[in-house]
Amino acid sequence: MDLTGWKLDDVAGGGASPRAVPAGTTLPAGGVRAFAFGGVNTGSADQVRLLDAAGVQVDARASYYGA
Repeated sequence: MDLTGWKLDDVAGGGASPRAVPAGTTLPAGGVRAFAFGGVNTGSADQVRLLDAAGVQVDARASYYGA
């Protein structure tokens, strides 16, 4: 699957600005892809969302790595 035009974002309506997935990035069926995303807060609850080219949320993960 070609992820060109897709974006990574944190919490909807706030937080860091969405970041574009680099053009030409692909993901094979059942595959996993890692991205560097400095806008994710690791000191408290936060979320990472994958948005398709139309801005529709396709996947999301919430995490909390604080003490």
